[in-house]
Amino acid sequence: MKLKKAVFLLAAGILLFCASLPAYAEEAQSKGLESYFRTGDHKPYISGYGNHIIAPDKEITRSEAAQMLCNLLLYPPETAESRFSDVTPGEWYADAVNSLSQIGIFNGYGDGTFRPGQNITRAEYVKALTSCVPAVEADNPFSDVKSTHWAYRNILTAISKQWINGYEDGTFRPDQTITRAEAVTILNRALKRTGAGFAEYRTGEYFTDIGKGHWAYLDIVEASGAVAYEEADLPPVDTDAYVRVTASSGLNLREGPGSGFGSILVLSNHTVLSVLSVQDRPWIYVQTSGGVKGYVHSDYIEEYRPNTDPAENIRLSAQEAAVPQYKTFRLDGVSSPRTSIRWSSEDDTIAAVSSVIAYGEGDESCFVIGKTPGTTVITCTDYTGKVQARCSVTVGAPEPVRFAYCDNNTAAAGETANLVALTDSSKDSVKFIVSGGVQQTALESDSYRTEQRGGNTVRIFQCPIRFSGNGEYRVQVYSAEKNEPYTEGESFSVPVGTAEPKDSTTYGNRQTSNAMIELIMDYEDYVPVIRDDSAAPKHPTVGYGFVVNTNTAFYDSLTRTEARAMLVETINSYYGEAVNQFRSEHQLKMSQSQFDALVSFNYNLGTAYMEYPSGRYLFETILNAVIPPSGISAANPCSATLNVKDADLLETPNKSGKVVRKIQVNSKVQVTAVKRDAQTKETWYLVKAGKDTGWMRAGNIHLDIPSPVRDLNYVDSMTFATYLLAYHHTDVCEPGLLYRRLREAKLFNHGDYAQASPSNPYSTKNTYGYLYPDCMKAYE
Repeated sequence: MKLKKAVFLLAAGILLFCASLPAYAEEAQSKGLESYFRTGDHKPYISGYGNHIIAPDKEITRSEAAQMLCNLLLYPPETAESRFSDVTPGEWYADAVNSLSQIGIFNGYGDGTFRPGQNITRAEYVKALTSCVPAVEADNPFSDVKSTHWAYRNILTAISKQWINGYEDGTFRPDQTITRAEAVTILNRALKRTGAGFAEYRTGEYFTDIGKGHWAYLDIVEASGAVAYEEADLPPVDTDAYVRVTASSGLNLREGPGSGFGSILVLSNHTVLSVLSVQDRPWIYVQTSGGVKGYVHSDYIEEYRPNTDPAENIRLSAQEAAVPQYKTFRLDGVSSPRTSIRWSSEDDTIAAVSSVIAYGEGDESCFVIGKTPGTTVITCTDYTGKVQARCSVTVGAPEPVRFAYCDNNTAAAGETANLVALTDSSKDSVKFIVSGGVQQTALESDSYRTEQRGGNTVRIFQCPIRFSGNGEYRVQVYSAEKNEPYTEGESFSVPVGTAEPKDSTTYGNRQTSNAMIELIMDYEDYVPVIRDDSAAPKHPTVGYGFVVNTNTAFYDSLTRTEARAMLVETINSYYGEAVNQFRSEHQLKMSQSQFDALVSFNYNLGTAYMEYPSGRYLFETILNAVIPPSGISAANPCSATLNVKDADLLETPNKSGKVVRKIQVNSKVQVTAVKRDAQTKETWYLVKAGKDTGWMRAGNIHLDIPSPVRDLNYVDSMTFATYLLAYHHTDVCEPGLLYRRLREAKLFNHGDYAQASPSNPYSTKNTYGYLYPDCMKAYE
């Protein structure tokens, strides 16, 4: 059974209003709890919510109860199909609910529902536990439990077993929802988790939201094996020491000692911090090498002892750097031999060290932010301070415009779009000069909205525009401070065309659709502050997957609008342009969805595959997509070459066809017929290879014809998907990369933007029957 979230799973029962008990439950009543549940041991059976939270006074849901009881069964049954209309297969509690329902421990409501998110009452909880023991009469000490209550006999049985005590006012409050602390207290007694060994087992975990004075503290220790923070056996952390981040995906540096405080920035894995105070443990007050102070949780740091041996030399990636005000510059430093290094600025008011990413001992990237115009020096030293390397940093005036774009990246003639410009907080107006169409147009705006992230404030201006006709429009953007003249800033192009079917292929250049931009934003994490890429170390990223190369200036601490604007600018100017160049060089007719899929591939893996397609199966398959000559037949065959790799000759044109034989790459064949399936987008050639005749996938075959018309609607979908899905590796096979390739295949072959979205439940399903790599069959 899969548990999809960490929850504090407490036993609670939902044996609701059954006229008669199933056979399993009747037998359970005769044998007792110990015949069906673990009793008498002291192994933990609950866990917290994460971040050391136990929430002892929080109520319990029915789904949590079901999972807990199922975990405690000695012999869990095979999971049955769902018996309740509101229990969806695949939910984290579904197997538990259905298993316990199958054996009679749980029954739902008369309307066929289970109501998994509803809290459980004290009476329901007792009903569940007493369903496994014979009913026993006892004196009733509770003023609010009447003989007419539906759980009256169950409550009396629990009294006789000394499982329950009630409240000080003499009530039991049967219809009140039960808390976590109350539940474990009752369950410990029911499971005979008392006496010798009670509350002695320790897991090494601790909770910060419960103290030794809580009335149910020992029962919670017994149930979880975890203690209050004040009793935790934690390694010492001294002030004036160093610690290092151990969170591979980054660690929030927070404004205060708790997860409820805002994040100042995200610290990359291996970042070294100076400890300033430990009085708020488990939250540690620290300072970065750039002087930024904040709190980190002790679970995600380790003690760090810098290598203070002297270095022979330190090499920097640049000795001089120029950066506009508000931008950040990546400067790399490496010591030899590899000993610890640290960074500083001679004048933090001009340029300051904002963060450092450590890739290993003595191998770091220092990120320097331009604060005010001027020149200062960034120094990298070993811990002796005797070996130094220096970089002179000149901070220039801020850029007039940070980013600018059209909010409809594939605008259509006659439709209204918005021109958008982002500036720093000193700019009061912007102007767009639009060239193209009938005449030049000037648009101005002094209206803006503001976004902030950390110390970064950005102003966002926009002007509506309606493009009069098809063509490429050029937009030059200017900005101005109050009562000052406009200064020229960013420029960009807007290709305007006519709306077309998603599978319409043309020779013209394209831009990435808004739908694809949104999908890439879904594929990439929003990273507001620079951090290393855990999947590709030494490739720090910011925004939506923007890789910051060595000696590059960029905007850090990005707002979401800035991150989107940077993504649009990067795709249009580089990754989309690479696809256009590939299309133009090879004279390809391409649809919008095919263009979008290739942009996504490039953005994720880089443009080198497309720039050098020779010998790469995926791109050879694309170049093999041609409109076959008319009239091909056995009497009028078309000469062709198997040019990608060895491939099977099949008796029938389907993936389950019987293999006639394997044909070697570079073999010459004769194509005598073509079969194209408009639904599956598969293309097959009937070929004659020597004495044998059979079917082969068109994606592996180059037709030897003069002046071929390359049309990507003739790409064989299965061959393309097979070769595309192969790009799922970093150092190891990555399911996340496999699913991204799957979404790109659906987009390229079928224009299926819906299933290309991670929010679509079918986005990770092989709905088009592609052939998965052997190493990834488990994820099909």
